[in-house]
Amino acid sequence: MARARKTTSSEGKKPGGRKKKTAEKQSVTAATLAQNTRDARAKYTNAENTTNAYKGYLARGEDFLASVVAERRKRKTEDPNWVCEQNINTDLLAQAFSKPPNQYSAVALEMFITQKCLVEGLGKSTADGIHGAYAKYWDTMDGDKYAGEYRWNEETNKLTGCPARAGIVTSLVKIIKIRDSEKGAAATRNHAEAMSVEDMTTLMNWSESICPTSRLVDATKAGIPPTALAERLLLLKHGLMRGFASSGFTLWTRNFELCGLQMRDLTLNCIGPLPSSHPYFKVFLDGRKGWQHKQGYDGTRESNEYNIYGQPDLPALDMYQHLLTWLPFYELCLGRKLDPDDYIFPYIASNGTIHAKREMTLQMCQDLITEFTVAAQLEKTYTTHSFRRGGAQYRFMFAPLGKRWSLNIVRWWGGWAIGEHSYETGHADALCPVQNEVDKSFMGEHLLVKPVTTQEFRATTSEIMAKLNSIQSS
Repeated sequence: MARARKTTSSEGKKPGGRKKKTAEKQSVTAATLAQNTRDARAKYTNAENTTNAYKGYLARGEDFLASVVAERRKRKTEDPNWVCEQNINTDLLAQAFSKPPNQYSAVALEMFITQKCLVEGLGKSTADGIHGAYAKYWDTMDGDKYAGEYRWNEETNKLTGCPARAGIVTSLVKIIKIRDSEKGAAATRNHAEAMSVEDMTTLMNWSESICPTSRLVDATKAGIPPTALAERLLLLKHGLMRGFASSGFTLWTRNFELCGLQMRDLTLNCIGPLPSSHPYFKVFLDGRKGWQHKQGYDGTRESNEYNIYGQPDLPALDMYQHLLTWLPFYELCLGRKLDPDDYIFPYIASNGTIHAKREMTLQMCQDLITEFTVAAQLEKTYTTHSFRRGGAQYRFMFAPLGKRWSLNIVRWWGGWAIGEHSYETGHADALCPVQNEVDKSFMGEHLLVKPVTTQEFRATTSEIMAKLNSIQSS
């Protein structure tokens, strides 16, 4: 029985069956090998995003060429005597991006790049993208038939190589790169134009004309936040920007330092030393770049602390006034007092919602600066660093005689101090209207025998008159 079954099984086989199956497998593999190779090249030669980008460039190129051809044909219809000044055949031009390429393929590509990068003002990345898309398009057309160096034989009307590598195309891409590099150099030179006192005054005056400080003060006193969205956004934007700009100009902060400022970093309602007793508040820059890595920094709070006094003679720069106007209105719109971890300059959504626990983004800062400077008709290019540069230049070079700071004060105030002695001799009180100069004698005792200056006399007289007027009014 077993032998019979074996015989039956053997009889069921077909002679050469195993060999036929192997041959079929080999035949299928050989037939699909070329296609598999092409698929692999298409899949792995370029990243998927690049491939999609190239497809987009090719599609836009087709649309552009179609519009050019349509315009040429319309013009010919309207004026039968019209002749192309370059003797370009419109029918052949219409086929420039088709298969196979022709003598106008390079010309059409040059026109497309010119339109996008010179007419529409796009940059070198667009030129590179278009050039790369069409180079790959023609390099892989009919194998490698149109790959390599481009040549057009006028005698034989025969094209060889890739039209994207024609001299008129590669030279245009090079020109666009040179143009953008020059623009980039100019942008670098103008990246941080110093914000002068005159520019700050123009900026603040424009802001005041659009949104007077009295509107913020009156709303705060009334205790009623604006309900209309447009009014709310207007007051928030101008209040925040005036506080931000004056703070950057006064503290010479970098963007992340100012955006990271929280309520815990402010000490309000401080009173200066006798006899003037000027009010001020303290600002502590916890993350100030440069302090922590300088030789001699011991981490004390006083080395990063700045005393901010009023500057009534320079209202555009008066951080004391602008910040103390912004904070109460900020709290009014928030509906509560600021917590220690609330940011001084928070993120404000387009619907007027204040995110007090989220700091203002870098892009929001730059957008505000651009919006305000353009609206104020300031022609230079400004960034957040402009306030830092402008504030330092003003205090060192352009402040009125007698109010300019020494190099030591400038270096300390901007966080550029070097060596232990720079931290031991702090200059946190540099903005005080009456300078104590405690570093010149023990406890500033030399001031007790120093003659009264005109500035001190005027300041004291103004305070006495203000007190008398107050008494008389009451």
